[in-house]
Amino acid sequence: MSFTKVSVAGIGTTGTITFTNVNVAGVITATSFSGSGANLTGLAATANVTTSSLVVIGVTTVTAGSVSAPSITPTGDTNTGIFFPSADTIAFGEGGSEAARIDSSGRFGIGTTSPNTLLHLETSGTGNSEFTIKNNNASPGSGRILFADQGASDAGVIQYEHDVNAMVFKTNTSEGARIDSSGNLKFNSGYGSVATAYGCRAWVNFDGTSGSIGSGRASGNCSSITDNGTGDYTFNFSTNMVDANYCAFGSVIGSSNTNATNGFINAGNDAATGTHTTSAFRFITLHISIGPTDYNQVQVAVIR
Repeated sequence: MSFTKVSVAGIGTTGTITFTNVNVAGVITATSFSGSGANLTGLAATANVTTSSLVVIGVTTVTAGSVSAPSITPTGDTNTGIFFPSADTIAFGEGGSEAARIDSSGRFGIGTTSPNTLLHLETSGTGNSEFTIKNNNASPGSGRILFADQGASDAGVIQYEHDVNAMVFKTNTSEGARIDSSGNLKFNSGYGSVATAYGCRAWVNFDGTSGSIGSGRASGNCSSITDNGTGDYTFNFSTNMVDANYCAFGSVIGSSNTNATNGFINAGNDAATGTHTTSAFRFITLHISIGPTDYNQVQVAVIR
């Protein structure tokens, strides 16, 4: 039975018409269809299908697409979407350029078409390469990066504690070091707990018998050693100390007097007042019997 057009009137909302076999040469229009449609055949392909809701039971196949024309795109933005550049690879394009991809090994790359780690972030711009971990809560917990293994989900941790503004580093699930809100480095140096580490801010090793000392044999944050006279020197910092409340100390070896008991006296930049300055301090290498003496091995360090 064939129809060019079927018009049905007077059927209520519960009424039905049943055909065993209908061949339609024209167009069938309806507000809805029921049934699985399992026996439908001969449906022609169409360039565009518009619907407010599409439910697919089974597999939906799309073309691979390209970076400039992705196969899955939003309305009105045909160069932004998802495409499939090669087998087992999913890519995401924005404005005709690739933004990210998951390669065939499951590696996720942002800003790169060749990720070489599980997560690979890359930029070719002149700015910083960054990623952000943010908690917008008024009283946020800690921001954490976890390093896990089969034995522990947090074997290693890099953690920022927002409540005290401290950066914490954990190894073997225990805190090993932290930088507090004042910038002080604290670490467990074998005493069983994390405590403040006080750093060597400057040092020098020089020959006090030399006519030209300069910055010595080797040094750190020491621009020069001034020779003020026998056993009398000034240590000049390359970078000034933040204040003058530092501790300077040292040792001496190798006086011309083989029976010498040697020592070190920090007399301060001003020998009369014994004070330091942020840029320099004065010190004396002293022989216990004969007073100031030049030694060929002088070691000085500054802690703050």
